[in-house]
Amino acid sequence: MRKNHVLVVDDNPDIRTLILTTLGETFYQLGEAANGSMALEYLDNHDYPDLIILDLAMPDMSGLDVLAEIRNDPDTVDIEVIVLSANADAEATRQANELNVRAILEKPFSPLELLQTVEELFS
Repeated sequence: MRKNHVLVVDDNPDIRTLILTTLGETFYQLGEAANGSMALEYLDNHDYPDLIILDLAMPDMSGLDVLAEIRNDPDTVDIEVIVLSANADAEATRQANELNVRAILEKPFSPLELLQTVEELFS
């Protein structure tokens, strides 16, 4: 059985660990990146993930900037994206939705809510 490939992008190592632990490796092939630049580097050096879980607020490159890069590349345009945000204001939400995200989860999020969102996406 093929595992769904998920890339987790968040500058907070505790959040990355929480997400990776929540999803587990039984059904998912997991990758992680600590910032936007590392996420784009990951995409250049690995098979493309089926899903990216992407934090909006990161220091070197915002999640919206990463999302725009993904959507502007014909090879990555169709990757599903779930956005995480501690303070998703109306403008950031609008921009994320315009960039075709599957879901926006507000931090702090429920691990169960995240798992259900991911499972629905792959069902």
